[in-house]
Amino acid sequence: MLERLLVTVALILPAAVFGQTAASVPRPEVKVGDSWTYNRINRYTNQVTGTFVNVVRKIEGGEITMESRSEDGQGGTLVWVFASDWNLRKRAKAVFDPGIPQYAFPLEIGKKWEGSYTGPSLLDEAGSVDSTRKSKVVGMEVVKVPAGSFNAVKIESETTWLYKGAWRGGRSTGVVSETRCYAPEAKRFVKMEVDVFRPADANVPDRVIWELKELKLN
Repeated sequence: MLERLLVTVALILPAAVFGQTAASVPRPEVKVGDSWTYNRINRYTNQVTGTFVNVVRKIEGGEITMESRSEDGQGGTLVWVFASDWNLRKRAKAVFDPGIPQYAFPLEIGKKWEGSYTGPSLLDEAGSVDSTRKSKVVGMEVVKVPAGSFNAVKIESETTWLYKGAWRGGRSTGVVSETRCYAPEAKRFVKMEVDVFRPADANVPDRVIWELKELKLN
């Protein structure tokens, strides 16, 4: 009888704690030196195609500056700049105006948000890309990744984009579908699945998974 009671409590307690976390997840307070290492995985082959270390180098003026580099030391260092709510403003020389609305803290189940932004084109220097991103918190779940198991907020997003420039006649459209699992304990996403569709090219979509391999928080 006692053994059955202990098993029942063990099953209920994590759910209760998880429920409290799910009520409202606030914006995280990151610190200089916090780091996240991610594996990039090809969703078609399930093979790891790269491992990247991300380290917070500066927090100033409402912005988080993070350096990203390949774990094998190749490819140099890429600088990312986020707003304090983890919404991306800059990636290397690319500026996103007014920023990519990846999050809308506090996160709550059922919450929806959207936003439009403009960024530079990767196809030609003079071109630009107008994007609209719509997101929704669809639930909470336990996510298992190489770094461990995390209680995570599941966010589904869809971004439609329009390229305007000189490449291939001047206009191209596409859609990016994303499922992001944000873990309060990790202060960032622990898993993200991304599908990039380019209807104009009639290609098979790019399909990538990012999984947290290692976490170091100060």
